[in-house]
Amino acid sequence: MMLNFLLTGDCQDVIQHPDISWSFVSQHAEMNCSHKKDAGHNQMYWYRQRPGETMSLIVYTVYGGQPDYGGASQTKYTASKEKIDYGALTVKDLQPEDSGVYFCAVSVSLGVEVHQTPAEVLRKLGEKVQLVCSHNKTDYTLMQWYQKPAGEQALKRIGHVYYGTIEHEKPFESNFNITGDMSGETAKNGSLFIADLKADHSVCLTVEVRQSPSDIITKPGDKVQVFCSHNETDYRQMFWYQRSPGDTAMKLIGYLRYNDATMEETYKGLFNITGKLGVSLGVEVHQSPSDFITKPGEEVQIFCSHDKTDFRLMLWYQRSPGETAMKLIGYLYYSDPTVEEKYKDNFNIIGDLRGSSKKNGSLKIQVVGPEQGAVYYCAASKAQ
Repeated sequence: MMLNFLLTGDCQDVIQHPDISWSFVSQHAEMNCSHKKDAGHNQMYWYRQRPGETMSLIVYTVYGGQPDYGGASQTKYTASKEKIDYGALTVKDLQPEDSGVYFCAVSVSLGVEVHQTPAEVLRKLGEKVQLVCSHNKTDYTLMQWYQKPAGEQALKRIGHVYYGTIEHEKPFESNFNITGDMSGETAKNGSLFIADLKADHSVCLTVEVRQSPSDIITKPGDKVQVFCSHNETDYRQMFWYQRSPGDTAMKLIGYLRYNDATMEETYKGLFNITGKLGVSLGVEVHQSPSDFITKPGEEVQIFCSHDKTDFRLMLWYQRSPGETAMKLIGYLYYSDPTVEEKYKDNFNIIGDLRGSSKKNGSLKIQVVGPEQGAVYYCAASKAQ
């Protein structure tokens, strides 16, 4: 079997080669990227877009530094940047799922101050939101918008405005609208409109989170403590993230669930999460069966129930073996189920949370392979 790698060609001063690469399974494929911009453009980003999916960041490199692979596997990818104007990405042990479009982007490390307003948005489900982005780099003609869903580390590309041309990724076409014009020699302004807000459009839509201090100046060897608080008494998870200078990706440091802290491996030495978020949610959720053994071709149904008659939202999550992140499968809002795109083929959410009686729902899974082998969680919440 041969695999097809389509790379973006010339894009002004950034050049990728080869344009198309064909390789056999188990072989390696190398892609190169160069640019004609000034020496300040010492950062390079590599993205991958599989058929039918949004772009995801593979690795970030900077001249003179170590590659940052984020959640990508270093056994699969190797990136290098030995020159300011040149970098390379190698995909190893090729498999069919590695086929796709690979993008290279370069960025200047300092001198670009991007303003996004409002900094925080408090809205209810079904309302509209406008986010505004601006900067003073008159020669920057591309503005991109990303979304980082709750519980995930990867950024999903919503779309971009290039000069006056606007494009949206398919999953975001119905509820998201990008506006703006990056042409001309003036300061750049663009907007992202979100219509009909849904629970998966944000980490939290109606929770005011306070973090202090807002800024810290310190020196090597010092200790720093950052505090986080909010008034939602039934929220029992708190996540901490780090975003490094010049990086667009936020990295999960760890999280607090009830009174138990879980740290990502790379942060265990220098970071520590403390806090108490209570011993119970105020709602006892029953999930059954607790365990099941099945084989491909069978169907599994997991039931969830609780006694909170005013809780109209039931969420289902999946945690795959070896991962700390929980991925949202979908949710039931009153009697309307919503399933995330990648789960639609094999997962189905059923139930009715209306009325004043005990709440019941279920998750049906069509088992097709080992990827369905995971831990599944049900969560209940008030409808915001």
